[in-house]
Amino acid sequence: MLHTVTAFEQGRWDEMPIENVVGARLQAAYAHAISWAQEACTLLTR
Repeated sequence: MLHTVTAFEQGRWDEMPIENVVGARLQAAYAHAISWAQEACTLLTR
């Protein structure tokens, strides 16, 4: 899964195993993870 996410993040589409990719779900999960990480960083820098 980490390989799939890293490939998605870096736009290496040919390295993404199609069976693990559910288009919009992967994109939504990635956006959610970015949001969570930004919120966590904000809380840690207070």
